[in-house]
Amino acid sequence: MPENPYHPPATSSPEQRPPARMKVWGLFWMYRSSYLTLQSIVFITLAALVAVRCLFEAPEIALQTPFRQTFWEYLGWGAVVIAILEVGETLVVLGKFKAAEASND
Repeated sequence: MPENPYHPPATSSPEQRPPARMKVWGLFWMYRSSYLTLQSIVFITLAALVAVRCLFEAPEIALQTPFRQTFWEYLGWGAVVIAILEVGETLVVLGKFKAAEASND
């Protein structure tokens, strides 16, 4: 019977065990490395939003309507709040990965 590449046989040494996979956000199966790669992209994007808001003046188009003006004024703070929430979510998910890897032992 051929081996299934998605479910390799259990081995006794930790070096040969496959990394733990888990469903993140209830949608996607991910390994720890793919989750951390995705989160690094999120944090870089949020840092870029904060930098754009802090370093540049509001473009003329942002001052044409009250909504756009308010959006530009709170862009940096919104990115900071989202970053704080993302840190919390990352800590929770990494804890779940740690528990899943411990259960593989």
